[in-house]
Amino acid sequence: MNPVRWWVFLAATFAALPFLIFAASSFGEMARTRRVDIEREMVERAYASAALVEQRLSVSAATLKVLAESEAAQAGDIPRLYALAKRVASGLPEVSAISLVSAQGKVLFFTLLPYGSPAFAVNDSDALERVFATGKPVASEPFPSPANGHSVTSVAVPVYQHGKMVYALRMIIPSATLSALLATQHLPVDWTVGILSRTGLLQGRSRSGEAYVGKPASDAVMAAFRNGRKGIFDSINKEGEATKAVIVPLVDWDWHVVLGVPAAQFKAEVVSVATLGLSLVFAALAFGALLVLALVYGGKSLVREPGRAKGGEPLPASSNWPAVLAILVATAFAGLGAYSSKASGERLDSQQARERTLEEDRHLVSALQLAFAQVDTGTKGFASTGDEAQLQPYLQAAERIPGISAELQSRITSHTRLQFSWRDLDELRTARALAASAVVELRRTQGGRVTARPDLFESGNALGSKLDFQLKMLDLQLVREIQRVERGMQSERQEVTRLQTLAAFAIAVLLVAALGFWFYERSKRLKLLAELAHSNATLESRVQDRTQALVQANQKIREFSYEAQHLVDVERKRLSREVHDQIGQIFTGIKMIAHSLKSDVLDKGQYAAMLDAIDGGVKTSRRIAAELRPPPAR
Repeated sequence: MNPVRWWVFLAATFAALPFLIFAASSFGEMARTRRVDIEREMVERAYASAALVEQRLSVSAATLKVLAESEAAQAGDIPRLYALAKRVASGLPEVSAISLVSAQGKVLFFTLLPYGSPAFAVNDSDALERVFATGKPVASEPFPSPANGHSVTSVAVPVYQHGKMVYALRMIIPSATLSALLATQHLPVDWTVGILSRTGLLQGRSRSGEAYVGKPASDAVMAAFRNGRKGIFDSINKEGEATKAVIVPLVDWDWHVVLGVPAAQFKAEVVSVATLGLSLVFAALAFGALLVLALVYGGKSLVREPGRAKGGEPLPASSNWPAVLAILVATAFAGLGAYSSKASGERLDSQQARERTLEEDRHLVSALQLAFAQVDTGTKGFASTGDEAQLQPYLQAAERIPGISAELQSRITSHTRLQFSWRDLDELRTARALAASAVVELRRTQGGRVTARPDLFESGNALGSKLDFQLKMLDLQLVREIQRVERGMQSERQEVTRLQTLAAFAIAVLLVAALGFWFYERSKRLKLLAELAHSNATLESRVQDRTQALVQANQKIREFSYEAQHLVDVERKRLSREVHDQIGQIFTGIKMIAHSLKSDVLDKGQYAAMLDAIDGGVKTSRRIAAELRPPPAR
């Protein structure tokens, strides 16, 4: 029996190995897929942040280019160029100031100071040197503002006169503006995105920007930055937290965007999947052990118990319904877990689709903002230079704006309830288009002269600010909706993980309970069988013992009966002898005395009666004595 049992055990064990390997690979793949999803989201968010920063720098460079190509700049009319620059800077709240710098690094005007103020040296001379060396727009390293000491950066473009570079126009952008720009991405709370200059200094940061802007990035990021590290790598952020990071370059600028995600988030996802996987594998192993033991010991029963049944031995009854009930409940839990996982997967897919839709809506909002910025750039460039080529951004944006607005309105109205007035936006859009058209027409009527209607620019700037505010409010509402969806997905994932873990734990407990019940019934049955076998084995000896005892008891009874009969016979002999010897002698003596009496003592009747009585007594005593004698032995 032992070789058969071990062969069955080994066969069942090897049969379970493919399932264990499949389960381990499946949950490993789940963990890897979740990690890949987070990494893909990291890269997408990093590229989106890089595109946003690049757009901001490109708009600034385009605005400066319009000023650099204006009639005032081409004619070398610095006071007039100062007036234009001051007007442009006043209409751009995210810009601190605009300045004109000579090839010797002297500031010729600074829009925060009155025209004619004493010239002063710049703090971003390296960037200006690269502008004069390359003739291309350049973004500087962060440096303290001469006005208030806050960290700022500059975007500089060359100014040509008669084909020769003579000046550089420089736009000062506060680092806080760049940090706020990153904050509009509304990343998860523990994610961090930062902008790195060409030397690795932080230009802006979504978290604690005021504390770290102008300082180098963390050592791990700096090492990856210097080595040109591609892809996701292990890092430590400025707060000393272990992170996974990715560095993305800007296409047209020598800046980079770095995004970091806490490594604990990756570990939490892996631990969550691993916990679920181990629970289910443990449940499967418990169930497999139950089946293996059932096969092993069940085979043993099939060999032994039928033999007992054929021999006429009664088999003890067993009750396996608790184990069967536990297995059925475990199966129900498994079905419930599978159904909840499927339903949750469908809900998560729906929420992810909604999140993608909202992100697409945000891209449309960004496209609309960019289009309005191009309207401003085109109209101001044309108004400043009179060059029809400057109208191209304006004309292209004017064609795109109605379509983008209509698509955005139809998309948001169909799937999102937002506290937003499309009527107000349409009115502002129409008014802004009319204001821009008025500026263009007025400039065309002026011919070669510069327009003398700055109020038209002020009206356009005011409308642009209102439009920008409306679009930012719309974007903020979309971001809040995305955050709500993300919180819902996070809650859904946690709830599903919790439910699956509980279901797996319950399944494992129930299967272990079923195994325990089965072992208990099995041990009880085997105990009864052992007792029955022992009883059968000792039955003959017990019958012999009891037969011997019965024989001995019968012998004792016979001996006791013989002894009792002997005693009775002895007593009867004694009584017979006493009756014969004593009573008979007494009657004989009385008769002799009666014969010795004189005849005249008694009359004849009395005498005869007395003799008859004496003779009757003698006969009676003899009869009794004879009856008391034991019968002769046969």
